[in-house]
Amino acid sequence: MNPPLNPCEKQELIKLIVQAGLEEDFMKWLEEKGYNVIFGRLDNIPDELLVAYVRNMKLLDNGEDEDHIYEDLSEVEPDTKVIPAKKAKR
Repeated sequence: MNPPLNPCEKQELIKLIVQAGLEEDFMKWLEEKGYNVIFGRLDNIPDELLVAYVRNMKLLDNGEDEDHIYEDLSEVEPDTKVIPAKKAKR
């Protein structure tokens, strides 16, 4: 079992859900999990449910190292059929 979230961590997860516009989806998801009546504020929801939803919706960075993305891009050959922009007329 994971340790409980501190209040700041919990607020950050709630903020992610709200900023993504997923409050209604989150409520539907909770109902699907068997939580039919949710009273009060979102911060009354158990930590494990918040964490599970945020992971399910992939709202957090998964910690993947971005360096390999840039390495992959450096191996791509540039398109040689690029048409240069016209010079602006004055």
